[in-house]
Amino acid sequence: MSQYKAYPAYKDSGVEWIGQVPEEWKTGKLKHLGTLKGGSGFPTDMQGQPDNELPFYKVGDLSKSRDNISLNGSSNTISRKDAKELGATVFPENTISWAKIGAALFLNRRRISKTACCLDNNMTGFVVDSKKVPIQYAFYLMNAIDFSFFARPGAVPSLSEGEQSAIPIAIPSYEESFSIAATLDRETSRIDALIQKKTRFIDEGKASGANHPCGHQGA
Repeated sequence: MSQYKAYPAYKDSGVEWIGQVPEEWKTGKLKHLGTLKGGSGFPTDMQGQPDNELPFYKVGDLSKSRDNISLNGSSNTISRKDAKELGATVFPENTISWAKIGAALFLNRRRISKTACCLDNNMTGFVVDSKKVPIQYAFYLMNAIDFSFFARPGAVPSLSEGEQSAIPIAIPSYEESFSIAATLDRETSRIDALIQKKTRFIDEGKASGANHPCGHQGA
């Protein structure tokens, strides 16, 4: 990342965990970038239905992502009619979600929904105002926030939507946030490609060793 120049000037954000920020950036709270809302109770007798309109994600679904970004299909679904009767929020596509209670809170897993969905009551949905920052920038931002720093401790740690909404953040302009997200996308893709290449090299080496007549690679 040494090819990227520093900003001309910085200022103290006034927030311990953020430190200094570029001079033209603003400081605010997470709620200034969108709306945070908790999920809904999901009756046991409605779980396990695979063919309704909307996926109904539970905390365990966060760990099932194939790319550590997107929420994949859920084994639990619900119809819009049943969601309405339950009073369950139907979150729109591109909602960012995470666990808000228990040990899963400290895993700091963030996922983006690719379709409209419902979330259970142990999760938060963050509907980003895409006029303020791109969804992808908000996703990277959330991955930079460690909830263990803000959570209420105890046998069952938790962090309410009100507490999450008040988390202090630094806010660049829309243009700057778009550029940052694009750069991080590019660098992430480059690193992923290098990892895949290295993994392939290691696998080929193992296969070569397994095929060696002495059961190991030669000197």
